[in-house]
Amino acid sequence: MALTRQSTELERGVERQIVLQVGPLVGLDVRPSRLFVWYGSQRTGTERIVSLDRAPRVLRQARPRHYLQLPGVEVSYLGNPAVTLALASGAWYRRLRDAMVGPPG
Repeated sequence: MALTRQSTELERGVERQIVLQVGPLVGLDVRPSRLFVWYGSQRTGTERIVSLDRAPRVLRQARPRHYLQLPGVEVSYLGNPAVTLALASGAWYRRLRDAMVGPPG
């Protein structure tokens, strides 16, 4: 059964994101401009960063962080997860396309 909750604090001036922590194995932070990956349950100091796009675009409107607890997985997100995944997918596509055919020009 999934447990959900919402933070009472609003976050402002940060990029939209989806964070997944798969038990003590691995963590993933997906943002439209970057991807963070870490092994284990501790993120600080062990994460690897993959740049996907130019500078991050921060959310203009303050929003609460949402949390979802599933068996073996903890998820938190800021902003609409579908929009975040669509923007990150577009950035991944552009990066792969440019790597395969070279920069446009």
